[in-house]
Amino acid sequence: MMNYRRAGYFTLLCALLVMTATVWAVSTSYWEVRHQEQFNAGTPENASIHSDGRVTLGPKLDLLADTGEPFVWCLASDSRGNIYAGTGNNGKLFRIARDGQMTLWYDSEDLEILSLAVDRKDNLFAGTSPGGQIIKISPGGEAKVFFSTEEDHIWSLVFDEQDNLFCGTGTEGKIFKVDPKGHGQLFYDSKETNITALTWRKGYLYAGGEGNGLIYKIDSKGQGLMLFDAQEQEIRSLVFDSQGRLYAAATSGERPVRRPPKPENTQQGQEAESDEMPEMIGIFVDEMAAPGAEGPSAIYEIDGLGSAITLWTAPEMTILFSMVLGSEGDLIVGGGDEGRIYSVIPDGGWSMLLDGQESEALALYSAQNGDILVGTGNLGKVFRLRTDYVKEGTLESEAHDAVFVARWGRISWEASNPGGTRISLQTRSGNSEVPDETWSPWSRSYQEAGGQTIDSPPARFIQWRANLFTSKGSVTPALQEVWLAYMQRNQAPQIKSIYVFPSPGKSVLGPNLSRREKKNSYISGQGEPSSGDFFRGQDELVPGMRKAGWYAFDPNGDALCYDLYFRGKEEQEWKLLKEDLRSTSYTWDSQSFPDGTYLLLLEVTDSPDNPESQALSAEKVSDPFVVDNTAPKVQVKGQAGEGGQCRVTGRATDELSPIAGLWYSVDAGDWKALSVADEVFDSPEEKFSFTTESLSSGEHTIVVKVMDKAGNVSAGKTVVKAKK
Repeated sequence: MMNYRRAGYFTLLCALLVMTATVWAVSTSYWEVRHQEQFNAGTPENASIHSDGRVTLGPKLDLLADTGEPFVWCLASDSRGNIYAGTGNNGKLFRIARDGQMTLWYDSEDLEILSLAVDRKDNLFAGTSPGGQIIKISPGGEAKVFFSTEEDHIWSLVFDEQDNLFCGTGTEGKIFKVDPKGHGQLFYDSKETNITALTWRKGYLYAGGEGNGLIYKIDSKGQGLMLFDAQEQEIRSLVFDSQGRLYAAATSGERPVRRPPKPENTQQGQEAESDEMPEMIGIFVDEMAAPGAEGPSAIYEIDGLGSAITLWTAPEMTILFSMVLGSEGDLIVGGGDEGRIYSVIPDGGWSMLLDGQESEALALYSAQNGDILVGTGNLGKVFRLRTDYVKEGTLESEAHDAVFVARWGRISWEASNPGGTRISLQTRSGNSEVPDETWSPWSRSYQEAGGQTIDSPPARFIQWRANLFTSKGSVTPALQEVWLAYMQRNQAPQIKSIYVFPSPGKSVLGPNLSRREKKNSYISGQGEPSSGDFFRGQDELVPGMRKAGWYAFDPNGDALCYDLYFRGKEEQEWKLLKEDLRSTSYTWDSQSFPDGTYLLLLEVTDSPDNPESQALSAEKVSDPFVVDNTAPKVQVKGQAGEGGQCRVTGRATDELSPIAGLWYSVDAGDWKALSVADEVFDSPEEKFSFTTESLSSGEHTIVVKVMDKAGNVSAGKTVVKAKK
């Protein structure tokens, strides 16, 4: 036991502190990762994270072309397998042939090519901004203005069965219908600022807008019905599946610039365009750095009557840019969070398929051969998303905080490994929250899913990396759960406060005195306020009993055991009052203590959860408290006065405690409170005097009762003869 009796106390304490450098807690802790949100906290590379908690290899993403432009806004393909990419900020249209050769197919006078469509004769139609023109480019590359909307932007293009071309424009939210000869007219004037998405199905045009997030269903005669009003500000994509279900991708985030400013009128058009480009690029950078999303993005499933359910809510701060139907009936969704691409299935399950190669997956396109094409922003590239898997992928977990330096046990995992696939794990550790060069290097590969001892050195933080492999592009391993055992370095328990409550007294106390006793209880601590929990049950104590309460905790969460010692203030050695306590209070009979001033010593140990050689201790001494079992003395003197009144004087004294209260009674009547000469009960000796009310003639007994702060009570009396 650490105590003040030993001359070498401080030496022992210092030795104990040194010893804790190699003491470890016995209780084992576990870090388990098994849910999608836990895996999503890590960093995947060529790995997919699924809503059912599986981590698999991601699909292959082949680079088809690097346009050299900042943004690929739209994609299309013709019947010969040529791919077209509309870009900004220079209004260029590129063709990517089946052999991968890229050529500049059209160089617009406008800044952006925002939308593309291909008719049944492989004519390509491009919508521009800020000129608001539709450019028709023949299969041989001949380009001409097909129709001018006289609007600022053409966001979307779609054909009906008769090869009429519908175009969604901004900033007036108008839809134009253009026949195959290029004759166009206003088809529908919406309440939106921009018509950002169009699709045609069975005689109806479906249009999604920006401004209010509305979806319209418009018949062939231009009669429109508002089908759905999303809570988001913009509908980015509209997709029908093979069952005729309509899906809408909605978001409140800003596009990277999707509102280029209209050029000023100038006679030097070429110079004006050149001067404007730095401003345009600045707008792109500003909007991408601060997207300003007002809420989460979502995908809605909408029936023909406009009833909708929220099929999927995107991860926080994800901005949706594009959506197409995948080959398996799932929805492939492109986002702005590091260009991630998601898969959402009709039952609401979803996967993060892969981290994109660029910042935004701006344009997705489902080609006739089943390929999913991806156009990116910041930098503008074109990729092909394949259905087979990459050969290798990794998932780095987030750094786990063990709170204290810990020694690592075994790492295990659960996985499925079809033939030709395998999974291994590695670990590293360090004492900084974010892994850096001070961390240990990645460990050897752990190959046994059933568990292997971790090689990484003791530290506060640890991280694992899962490595997934396949030799067959058609199959992938699936990681389902990882758990890791560790043992914190043992930390000594701490005692924040120890409280010694006043004696409950030997008689019924006045209500004011009882409250005052509680408020002024002896409390020893480190700024800890007195709590009602500590006083609970105090009034029910038997007179002469004393109660101590304390607040202690263990940083490791170990169970604690307490020993309580006492000594007189002038004594040198501690005596055991009670050992092996498991509660945080103790009550004892103070009448076994001689009157005097005492101290309590509380010693706490975490030995219940640690072997004796590794257990750590702490101790704290209470403030001095008084044990006073001797009643005070009171001297009373009475003298008869005029009119039947009597004058009473006296003195109350106590050896140890201040006088706490005085009362008097005449002829066994009700007790009445007295004050003292200096009006404050604060001294072991107090003088008092009072005059009774008019009494009847004859002899009267006047009793004065006194109580000290320890609750001891005594009384004195005087007999007087009143005179009328």
